[in-house]
Amino acid sequence: MTVAIAWLVIPTAAILVWSAFVVPIYTPRYLCFTAPALALVLGVCIGALAVKPWVAAAVLSAFALAGAPNYLLVQRGPYAKYGMDYSQVADLITAKAAHGDCLLVNDTVTFMPAPMRPLLAARPDAYRPLVDLSLWQRATDRNDVFDTNLIPEATAGPLSDCHVVWIITQADVPGQRFEDTAAYGVPNGQGFRFLDRWQFNLVQVIEAAK
Repeated sequence: MTVAIAWLVIPTAAILVWSAFVVPIYTPRYLCFTAPALALVLGVCIGALAVKPWVAAAVLSAFALAGAPNYLLVQRGPYAKYGMDYSQVADLITAKAAHGDCLLVNDTVTFMPAPMRPLLAARPDAYRPLVDLSLWQRATDRNDVFDTNLIPEATAGPLSDCHVVWIITQADVPGQRFEDTAAYGVPNGQGFRFLDRWQFNLVQVIEAAK
């Protein structure tokens, strides 16, 4: 019991203190490894309270029923992974984009809990047929986790050779946040027409063409 409580409390406290006083690092996945400790604590508590086997079974059934809505409606929903819509974006690109179309990823956003660039790493095959204007340095060359991204202004040269560009940026109310960004200004300045826009949970995808 002491080990299980320490397993729960120490990592949680360390992450919360670091986030409060140094730099915010908390996301729920960082503490998923403490779930077995919580199960042990609950098991000990149920064992202490349940004087008869049927009582333990009833308590466990009550816990299962209480957890079912979260499991079925949240963890199995389309945006279950911290609201991420990586699969929806990849499905759209696969269905709509043509081989040789250009891709502009706007990483200068308030997208959380990660920059926009890792979106491509989730389903790389979906983006491989496109000309990735925003790629700066590959993760393999930097010995890092993700590729790095160019700012939209740095893509202006290659963008002039494109006929169709797919822009991936942060979701917003149409006509507000996106039009204040360089990801809008750079293609717009080169005469691209913004044809369509798909809004997801965290991300929006815009198709533009000359």
